[in-house]
Amino acid sequence: MGGRALIVTLLGIMLLSASVFYSITRSSADLMKNVDQYYSRQSAQNIAQSGANLAIQRLSTDQTWRQGYTLMSMFGGNVTVRLVDTTFKSKQVVKIVSTGFCDYGKSSERRETSTAYVPSGFVPPVVRGSITAFGPLDDTISDMLIDGRNWNYAMTAVTSSSGVFAVSTGAAVFVNTQSAKLGGTTYTTTPATDIVPAFPNDVRVVETNSSWLNGWPTTPDAALGYPNGTLKNIAVNKLTPGSQYVTAYAQLVFPLRGVTYIEVPNGTIWTKQKLGANPEGILVFHSPNHDAYWNNITTTAGPFKGLMVMDNLFHIHMDILGGLALLNPKTISGKCNGNANHYVRYSTETIQKATQSSMQIVDGISWYE
Repeated sequence: MGGRALIVTLLGIMLLSASVFYSITRSSADLMKNVDQYYSRQSAQNIAQSGANLAIQRLSTDQTWRQGYTLMSMFGGNVTVRLVDTTFKSKQVVKIVSTGFCDYGKSSERRETSTAYVPSGFVPPVVRGSITAFGPLDDTISDMLIDGRNWNYAMTAVTSSSGVFAVSTGAAVFVNTQSAKLGGTTYTTTPATDIVPAFPNDVRVVETNSSWLNGWPTTPDAALGYPNGTLKNIAVNKLTPGSQYVTAYAQLVFPLRGVTYIEVPNGTIWTKQKLGANPEGILVFHSPNHDAYWNNITTTAGPFKGLMVMDNLFHIHMDILGGLALLNPKTISGKCNGNANHYVRYSTETIQKATQSSMQIVDGISWYE
């Protein structure tokens, strides 16, 4: 009996040991499996976030980019990024959906998605024409070509039926005193009709008696619909690439990019100051009493591409692609010819490119994992 009892005891111990060993082994395998799955999920999530960030960076340099990426290799996995224009919280945005893959196409495949809503660039309501002002523009336009048709950023094509007036003024009367060639888009027809610049101009490309619900804006921020101090803050703190805040011409850094905010004392007049080569972005020239005056403005090469918001401007000896808005209702008058080889051409794409980065500062980027 003693021998049998010992054998039974030993068998019990062996079975118990085997059971414990199996449990430990199974728990260890489950633990390793969980660790592997967590690592795969985390890797896929990191890839998804990186893909979204890459798309945001690309949008900052090319506001029209919507191509995305398809199974692009990244960090040992793959990423697919889709972009679509939509609305989010009543704002025009670009929706970015980035899907990261770990072990793509294998039984162990893991995928995670990261979604971002990036504010689109926009055309401020103040831009009703290629040149917009509350005061008279009869002499300001000189003998230039003023085209409100919607040009693309490359200036190679016009997007039909989507432009603006050549000239929009709050004055009751407009007289094309120096034979400027004016064109634009009229919405008096269905669909809207593009009108090629000509002199004498078609009356439908000029807006007079322009009215404003909250009055004509007297600050650059009001012109763009931003909270007071926004543009200056972006420029002072260089919140968008290339932005700068200056109070004197000698402080400017070329080429102009981002938000260039020039703030000068009341009554300041700049004469024959140049914008450098191929300037872009949002250009502000402003004094507290919105009476800063730039007399004779040029670039050293190429057009200005973007949105110019200035208190007062005369003798536009340069080309502008985008738009120009003047804040002082007492616009300049007088003889100003010799600009027949220069143009102001409206461009939605160019203005959106100029305003996109500032919109991201104002509204931020919304993320959803």
